[in-house]
Amino acid sequence: MKRIGIVTLGFIVCFGAAGVTLAADTPQKSVTGTLVDTYCSTVMGAHGASHKQCAIGCAKKGIPVGLEEKGTGKIFVLLPP
Repeated sequence: MKRIGIVTLGFIVCFGAAGVTLAADTPQKSVTGTLVDTYCSTVMGAHGASHKQCAIGCAKKGIPVGLEEKGTGKIFVLLPP
């Protein structure tokens, strides 16, 4: 039973290392857009200037801020390194 656990852990570490390596080779991209509160904008549809103070409060509580790409509407979640 321990052997299965060790093998599984080995696979997880190998795949994790491969993911980090592939991510490091990804070219950088510039994105232009608007900052959004990821929780309120997705759950309640709240956005815009009237939602600014709530968004600041959510960010201070640790809810990630997103960047909504201009034109496509795709949201990139901004996380610290």
